[in-house]
Amino acid sequence: MQGDLQQKPHERLQLNVLVQASAQRQAKKVLPAVTSPEVAKAEAAFTKASDALAKSKERLAAARTRVALSSAKANKSRSSSAKVSAAKAKGSAAALADKVKIAQQKYLETKTRLASAVKSAKAAETTAKAYAVVEELKTGLAAKANQDLASAVEVFKARWLKKRAAADGKKLQAAEKKAARKSKRKPAKKKPVSAAAGKSPAKVGVKSRGRPKKAATGRRRSSKAA
Repeated sequence: MQGDLQQKPHERLQLNVLVQASAQRQAKKVLPAVTSPEVAKAEAAFTKASDALAKSKERLAAARTRVALSSAKANKSRSSSAKVSAAKAKGSAAALADKVKIAQQKYLETKTRLASAVKSAKAAETTAKAYAVVEELKTGLAAKANQDLASAVEVFKARWLKKRAAADGKKLQAAEKKAARKSKRKPAKKKPVSAAAGKSPAKVGVKSRGRPKKAATGRRRSSKAA
């Protein structure tokens, strides 16, 4: 019995190591892969609560070891002082057990808050990635649209210039033919002007009537008088 009691401190050390390793494993399971201010704050609180829980369990394990030792000593010696020590050890272990429960509750609360923060951060990250994809697609489409527009403008310009050149060529051919016809046309002959056409219209066709009749009448009167 005495040998078993002397091995208890070593068992306590092993228990502490196991408790710390378990707390580290649980912390690794909860630690997020995303980062944000809320996640960092929740992670710090969770790490603090996890360390506090591990220390509380370590103290409780030590207290239970003391309870076992004091109880064994009290049963062996049956003295009042040994019984008092055993009772105090039991009371201390009970108080530490209550603290472990509180630490466990706080640990679970911080774990829940951390999980919620991680979930929100992942949702925000997913949304940001989705918007980034949309923006990248928007930029690519705008660049492609500008490129296609430039190509379309060049094609339209080539077609328009071709049609315009054809239309202008037809106009030029028509103008050249018209100019050629005008250059081959003979000049018009001038008609001769007649002598009568040179006279004034008032004198043409007017006959001379000689002297006036008064003069003839006067001659007749003079012959009668003779």
